[in-house]
Amino acid sequence: MKFYVFIFVMLLFANSVSAQKKPVVLAADVDSIQQKDTVPHVTLYFYRTYINPMVAPIKKVPIYLNDTLCYKLKANALVALTIHKEGPMVVSLDPKDTSVKQTIPINTKYGETYYFRCWIVPGLWGGKPIMANEKPEVGRAQLGLVNKPADN
Repeated sequence: MKFYVFIFVMLLFANSVSAQKKPVVLAADVDSIQQKDTVPHVTLYFYRTYINPMVAPIKKVPIYLNDTLCYKLKANALVALTIHKEGPMVVSLDPKDTSVKQTIPINTKYGETYYFRCWIVPGLWGGKPIMANEKPEVGRAQLGLVNKPADN
């Protein structure tokens, strides 16, 4: 009897979670947003592409800038960090964890935008976080950030 109640509760939970709608990513005019800012800065986008919430890993991806924890990125999320510093920086995943040895050195310049795609490789003990520096065209396409067509 307990087994049937457990199955019934799990089915109700699965239906309520799968009934949630996929988040809508709206197109934005990235160039006009950058023109309105008057303070020189660098923008770093960290994102995890869409995955069904039923199979999405619970583990979050820790993001470090120069050995300082900035954000823990969960599934189906996007975070934009604005940095008011130019020069060399190190973007890494949990530098204290010896199993994850991934660092990406970048040389930031004012007005530039950098895209970092993060994901979790499935594993026995919760998976391993991975990060890749994407080209701006690829990052914009994956996030749905597109420039508006010019009016003729």
